[in-house]
Amino acid sequence: MQVKLLRVVQEKTVRPVGESREETVDVRILSANAQESGRPGCGKDASAKTCSNRINVIELRVPSLRERSEDIPAISDTILGRLGKRMNIDAPQVSEDAHRLLRDYPVSRQRPGAGKHPGGAR
Repeated sequence: MQVKLLRVVQEKTVRPVGESREETVDVRILSANAQESGRPGCGKDASAKTCSNRINVIELRVPSLRERSEDIPAISDTILGRLGKRMNIDAPQVSEDAHRLLRDYPVSRQRPGAGKHPGGAR
């Protein structure tokens, strides 16, 4: 499968199943990882590095929620608004005290159950 993906990225063509001719395609690949390398697909596998090196990479750093706790009220209001809309009800309101508690909640990188919130908002 990886060889076929490399071909699509490099040659910008695909051969549909059962066809004898190739078709030109315009492909955009979006990938994400939590590694510091900044190169998608850079694992231990050498062929993954080959694939990664053929893709133009634009690094977009998104700070963790731990680093931008001031965004928590807007995020919680947005989520509740979407849920309210989906359920055809008025969006629940979050008090300033609740926003403050969410914003000031201790977050660490410790493993789950270690006493502090383990992080990992999705």
